[in-house]
Amino acid sequence: MMQPTKHLYSAAVCGLFFALAGCHGGSPAISTSFGLDLQPNENAKRFGVLAQFSNTSCFGQPYAVYANNASERFQITGSTNKIQGDVHTNDTLKMAGNQNQITGTAEAAHGFDVSGNGSTMGARQATPVETFPVTYNAAAYTPTFTFQGDVDLRSVAAVWARPGVLKTGVYKATGKLSLSGNGATGQVTFIADSIQISGKDNQLIAAKDGLLFLATGTGNNTVHVSGNSNTLGGMIDAPRGEFQLTGSENAIQGMVMTDVAKIAGSRNSIVFQDFGFCRTAPTAAPQPSCSPSASPTVPPSTSPSVDPAPTPAVASPSQPPAPTPVPSTAPPTPPPASGTTWTFQGGGTPFAVAVDAANDIWTTNDGNYVTVSKNDNSGAMIDSRVVGSNAHDLAIEQGNQNVWVTVFSDSLIYAFKPDLAPTWGFQANGTTPVRYVMPTRVEGIAFDGNQTPYACGWDSGVIYKLDPVNGPNGANGGYSVWHDFHSSSAHPRDLIFDDAGNAYVTLNGANAVAKLDASGNEVGRVATDAHPSKLAFDQAGNVWVTCTGTDIDFLTAGEAPGHTVVKINPACNGTSLSFPVGNSPYGITCDPAGDLLVVNGGSYSMSRLNPTTGAVVQTYAAGSASSSHPTSVAMDHNGYAWISVFTDNLLLKLWP
Repeated sequence: MMQPTKHLYSAAVCGLFFALAGCHGGSPAISTSFGLDLQPNENAKRFGVLAQFSNTSCFGQPYAVYANNASERFQITGSTNKIQGDVHTNDTLKMAGNQNQITGTAEAAHGFDVSGNGSTMGARQATPVETFPVTYNAAAYTPTFTFQGDVDLRSVAAVWARPGVLKTGVYKATGKLSLSGNGATGQVTFIADSIQISGKDNQLIAAKDGLLFLATGTGNNTVHVSGNSNTLGGMIDAPRGEFQLTGSENAIQGMVMTDVAKIAGSRNSIVFQDFGFCRTAPTAAPQPSCSPSASPTVPPSTSPSVDPAPTPAVASPSQPPAPTPVPSTAPPTPPPASGTTWTFQGGGTPFAVAVDAANDIWTTNDGNYVTVSKNDNSGAMIDSRVVGSNAHDLAIEQGNQNVWVTVFSDSLIYAFKPDLAPTWGFQANGTTPVRYVMPTRVEGIAFDGNQTPYACGWDSGVIYKLDPVNGPNGANGGYSVWHDFHSSSAHPRDLIFDDAGNAYVTLNGANAVAKLDASGNEVGRVATDAHPSKLAFDQAGNVWVTCTGTDIDFLTAGEAPGHTVVKINPACNGTSLSFPVGNSPYGITCDPAGDLLVVNGGSYSMSRLNPTTGAVVQTYAAGSASSSHPTSVAMDHNGYAWISVFTDNLLLKLWP
């Protein structure tokens, strides 16, 4: 078997491409049934195509940009652009702008021409002239919408599911396919002679095979992104033409594969993201959590399958196909190729994320909207309710699936039924749900094994036990003091319970994690790094805590950001280990493989940590710019990670 020689991008099991070919030894199948031709050249090994198939691993190089032309330069002449991943050109790499950055290896067959100020690259490496690692076959894609000649989708009413939302599918045009205007979202694959994105604030994710744009024409501006602040996810392929990025503050995640590449805009980012070049679907829907001793719930079977070429009926622009509704309670299906799905949320400013038994996604929405929102597993908002100022944390009750929400600034706790009806009805005015009125601002909320809820009193240094039967109509307004830390500056922020009824609490102001027994007595305490925030168990029962390095609102506080997570043994007896991650780590969860996923609010990223060594084994982008602040992460029942990006008003769906 041919062995890769550099930049290994490994996976533990066969890639999706291998699964299509049966994942066995012998000669590779060159053409698949779903529109991707795998070319067996030397360079293709980096994307999982080896001389012989392997059932144990596959390899891929994380090229963010691949420029094929051997006589025309790959040019970066703008300023403050960032390419995260490797780049390749069969000619010369020219960097003439200021403060541009390539984080990975820059490969050039004919050398480097670097001028301007402050531009950097990870390493420079000579390379032979090579051919495309992967090619797409446009004819293999059955279109959902077909257009003759040039078309601007803004002028075609039939392609819009609702204002601002494009219908999911494959769009083909024999001429130029354009998207002008602002604020469109959609899961689409565009195939046309040329493709132009001239608006701003559009959010597009690949609908098929990780392919976002395939431009089949030649010449200048074959793919041209001239608008600003667009987010594009997937493969952008212009095999015979030119890719131009002339706008500003655009974020591309995936890969740009083109004949000629020119970047002349400013503050753009291109981040390599594996959208299926070296990944497989899981053989079963994984567990959504890492409770150390709870019996796992066996989800419906999801044996791996391969989606063939798209088969929706061809529809003219005036006759779009009728949508087929999929209820959120449908059994999970194998996830598609890896990648990130961007979805605007109607609630806005999502802060906390949780997943219910029906695989719906719940968010609290801080800031201007101050709501709690229920979203289906495609990310579309089902419904929302206004709750008050600074809706921070939420938890879902296991049995009845009621959703509990803490409202920080208003010192309130709400509980809603799964349909967002208030649990204890409305107050005398008939419109405001009955809610717990707490004596202090409240943060984290969690349930013990009896499904009794507890909440953190931020200002009082108290853990409150709530009455889930009578609610706010119970004694003392429905709450009692379960434990008092006797320090108003302790600032308890989050808590979790193990199966024995012990609680672990982050003391954000005291830089410690405390362990309380089932009666509320403190039985252990461990010092941590600055400002511990969120907690998660690993599969061995150890407690992991993120340390943001800042106080209550780490998004705006002036203190220095934290960079670590701390691992604490279950006894909470003073033994702890500290591991570096990104800036201001906050949300944390355990994935089905047992690794820890941490979102870094100060470096718009998510880190995957090995639970034994604490080493960061992979980093994912989680936002579009340095102003992005991811705050929370939760796993759904299909193995996706859902990430709230607070400042981008964005919820990300990532197949990690």
